[in-house]
Amino acid sequence: MAKRTYDIRVRNAIAHSGNADLFPELHIPRSTALQWIREGVKEVVTHPSPGKSCDALIEENAAVWSTTITIPFQRQLQFPG
Repeated sequence: MAKRTYDIRVRNAIAHSGNADLFPELHIPRSTALQWIREGVKEVVTHPSPGKSCDALIEENAAVWSTTITIPFQRQLQFPG
């Protein structure tokens, strides 16, 4: 059986409420939910927003990729082996 993973918000909601049957539609094993309740609410670590638009990030990513692809070819042209 494959290991199941659950959204941290589901885990924390169950831990905070103390109700192992909070989300019956997810079929979370009772032992798993009880473990979450025993462990308590987990801290969620997030990364701050980069402050750039999606289009700006795509352009920046494309520029970085073009540089990383171009450099090896330029070296081959300068130093034929």
